[in-house]
Amino acid sequence: MQYGARRLIKIILTSVAAIFCTALLVGIACEQLGRWQDRERFPQIGRSVDIDGRSLNINCLGESGPTVVLNSAANQPGYEWAVIQPKSRSSPAFAGGTGQV
Repeated sequence: MQYGARRLIKIILTSVAAIFCTALLVGIACEQLGRWQDRERFPQIGRSVDIDGRSLNINCLGESGPTVVLNSAANQPGYEWAVIQPKSRSSPAFAGGTGQV
């Protein structure tokens, strides 16, 4: 009886460990696939700049002032500004320095 119980516990623990490792590998693979798909669907606008170990995406248009900074909220991509940014050069709201459209 003692031997049978130990063997059963060993089989159960081995099965749980195998299921956990399989789930971990599937999760890693899905995450990498999702990142690859996002890079394909949403190519980077501008360039990345390293600031204290963090990567900041920056897209500069124009050559003179005033400088206008458009910031996306909470990890949102900068695509929301893609329509507004080119128009900001001629907008009186930006030229006046209010920073609102």
